[in-house]
Amino acid sequence: MTIRQAQAFFGLVLCSIFVMTTNTAAAQDLNIPDETVNLLPGPTIGYGWRDGDAGGLILGAEVSVAYANLDEFVWAGFYSDLTYDFGGDSLRLSLGPEFGFSFFGFDAGLMVDDIFGGSPELGLSVRPVLSIFGVFSIYSRFTSGNEFATSFELGVTGKFPVPLDDR
Repeated sequence: MTIRQAQAFFGLVLCSIFVMTTNTAAAQDLNIPDETVNLLPGPTIGYGWRDGDAGGLILGAEVSVAYANLDEFVWAGFYSDLTYDFGGDSLRLSLGPEFGFSFFGFDAGLMVDDIFGGSPELGLSVRPVLSIFGVFSIYSRFTSGNEFATSFELGVTGKFPVPLDDR
């Protein structure tokens, strides 16, 4: 990581802290419940690199079901995403648990690569996230499996909450 990249990262973290505290105050002013369960569908866009490939665009969609407690700044749930990796010419499905504290989050799960191809391949996916405005997240994902190449991607997801409870 270069010095300029480190400066940009820490600037982003500081801006996110400001946004997170502003959003929490705004949520309290709007009478959003302290505890809620939401369905969170949304788009994913990123760029990915595989072993031996030059890389390519990642496009897809994600849906989560998550519990959030605004008083304690914690959230947890399950996600599933379907993405197309243009660099690897592959449709991928990932699903598993997700959790976070404040604006930092993490998910990990099963990755099925080339799901409609001739030979789907299984692996694992790990994805740290940095939530911005509580709706958008910057992420990095690492995937690896016995049968497919290790990959790394950077991207953004948008998740738009739909309340599932009547609190």
